[in-house]
Amino acid sequence: VPIDSWLRNQLKPLAEDLLFASDLNEFGISKNELENCWQKHQNSTANNQYKIWVVMMLQLWRQRYM
Repeated sequence: VPIDSWLRNQLKPLAEDLLFASDLNEFGISKNELENCWQKHQNSTANNQYKIWVVMMLQLWRQRYM
């Protein structure tokens, strides 16, 4: 599954909405670290697809169940 590519293309708008819509400090996720992780992935200097995907799924879960 080409998650890394999807996050740079088709899923980019959704990912940005989910990643930066609310504060994730309660889960130990720093906004600065998340932004850094996202930028490195977008610039192709790091493949952070799994880290980003997990945070996206957390946010979708929060939207549905919290």
